[in-house]
Amino acid sequence: MNMKLEYLYILGWLCVCLLSSCSEKEDVQPLDLKDNYYEISEDASDPESLLRKEFEETLGIHLLFNDTLRKEYRGTDRYGNDVYFVQKVDFSYYLTSMSKQRYLFEYLDDIESQRAAVEFMKERILNMFSSKLYPYSLLLVKRINAYQASLDGDQYELVDEDMDYIAGWNSMAVAFRDILNMSGEEKEEYAAVVLRQIVSNSISKVEDSEFEEFFSFAEGYYEQWSIFAPLNDIKTVGFLGSNPLMGTVRVWYSKEEDLASYVNVLLTMTEEEFMTENGSYPACVTKWNEMKRVLIDLGLKFD
Repeated sequence: MNMKLEYLYILGWLCVCLLSSCSEKEDVQPLDLKDNYYEISEDASDPESLLRKEFEETLGIHLLFNDTLRKEYRGTDRYGNDVYFVQKVDFSYYLTSMSKQRYLFEYLDDIESQRAAVEFMKERILNMFSSKLYPYSLLLVKRINAYQASLDGDQYELVDEDMDYIAGWNSMAVAFRDILNMSGEEKEEYAAVVLRQIVSNSISKVEDSEFEEFFSFAEGYYEQWSIFAPLNDIKTVGFLGSNPLMGTVRVWYSKEEDLASYVNVLLTMTEEEFMTENGSYPACVTKWNEMKRVLIDLGLKFD
C-alpha cells in the first residue's frame, strides 16, 4: 500500500470512529443552561420588574426594556481596567445566517413610557395575533438605529436611522419614540405601520409554493414596462397599483410589491369595503382570499 492510500485509509477510519461515537444515545447539551437570563429575579419588586412579570405571566413572552441580558464582572485587564462579560439579545443572528448589521437602542427609561408601550402592544399589536406569531422575547425601546460593518469589519456606519421595528431569530423590537405625547390617531397610524412590518417579515419566511395561485394571475407582467406588456385594466391580473416611470409609461408591480399591497388592504380594509371596490375582478377576489388564508395560517386574527 503506497503512502497516499495508507493516509486516506487512516483518515477514513478516523471519520468512521468519530461518526460512530456521535451515534451513541447521549444528549449533546448546550453550554451554560444553569440560568435563563431572560427571567426576572423572583424577589424583584420594582415597578419595571413587576410590569415584566405580569406581561410574561399573561402572554408567555419575555418582556425587555434593555437588550443587555447580563453583565458580569470578570476582574481587570493588565492596564487596571474593569473587565465585564456582557450578553445581549442578538438581532443580527438567524438560524441560517449572521448579518453584518448591528443595532443601537435608545431605551424607555421611565415607567410611564414603559407602561404606555406595553398597553400599545397588548391592545393594538399582539391582540391581532394568535400565540403562533408571538416572539420568545419582546424588546420595547425609544429608538432603533442600524449600523453596517465595513468590508474589513473594523468600523460601523449608520445605515438606517429611527427604525420602527426589527426582528431576529426569536425576538422582536419595537420603537416608541415619544409615546406619551402620541394622540389616539397617531397611535392608530403607527400600529398599522408596525403591523405591516411584522406581517411582511413573517411572509418572507413562507414557502413560495404557498403563493403559486396568487402569482399565477400576473405571471408575465411582474416588473414589466407597460409599453411591452400592456394592460387595459390592471385589476384583471389582480394588481392594486403600479409604479410610474415616465409620461404614461408604468412599471408593473414586482411579486414583493404585489404581496405587500394585499397585506396592506387586509390590514386596513374590511372585506365588504374591498369587495365593493374589487369584487367584479376574479383575480382580485382570489388574491384577497389567498393572502387571507396565508395570514391566518401564520397566526393573524380577523374578525
